[in-house]
Amino acid sequence: MSAALVLLGHGSRNPVATEQFHELVAQLQARRNEPVYAAFMELAEPSLGAAVAAAVDRGATEITVQPCFLFDGNHIRRDVPAMLAGLVAGNAAVTFRFGRPLGADRRVVDILAEHAEEAACLD
Repeated sequence: MSAALVLLGHGSRNPVATEQFHELVAQLQARRNEPVYAAFMELAEPSLGAAVAAAVDRGATEITVQPCFLFDGNHIRRDVPAMLAGLVAGNAAVTFRFGRPLGADRRVVDILAEHAEEAACLD
């Protein structure tokens, strides 16, 4: 079984935000043995469908979609599952898994505390 990971972000019209997301994907790729693909729900490319198609074209038979979302909101509860349902139906030979959002994880709290300590004054 050939595995792939798709990191799913919301997407932004701001190219700097898209570039930062791709950098996050590259950093994650450096830690993983399987290919890691970037995907966006909207406002940026590639779409989730395009990322899944790329993974399948390269032989993936097991795809984990990991949302890069903080909380369990409407996108996680409703929108992404609807998108995934269509992808599952169109790729019968592929096993899909859907990760959970980051949530109130102590590691996220540590990052927030560190960033708060580094916050710059507004003049």
